[in-house]
Amino acid sequence: LQEELQITDIAYNIKAKKQEKEFEVDVLAIIGYKSFLFSCTTDKKAHIKQKAFEASNRSKDLAGIAGNVILISLADENRVNGVKQDMTDVEKKFSVLGINDIKEKEIFKSKLKEILQ
Repeated sequence: LQEELQITDIAYNIKAKKQEKEFEVDVLAIIGYKSFLFSCTTDKKAHIKQKAFEASNRSKDLAGIAGNVILISLADENRVNGVKQDMTDVEKKFSVLGINDIKEKEIFKSKLKEILQ
């Protein structure tokens, strides 16, 4: 999707540091002036919301309040909807994808297009 969506920059496994605290970002994509931080987890339940807040904070560390966050997990639709509701109450530029969104390549591509456009 890089060419189709005109993703100008993309980086994986970024190691960063803020105030002596090191952290890693799974994927960061730039489209024009917009940044999209991807956080990926194989967790299905327990730590999804924790990962969501961590990704939101890391996005702010790297891109300020203008950053967009996409959490990708193996969670089911109910868990995804719960996290989505919790996060969009606090963070307007937050998307969550679960197992139903990523298990088929074409569905995953379609969901990413919706978010990134």
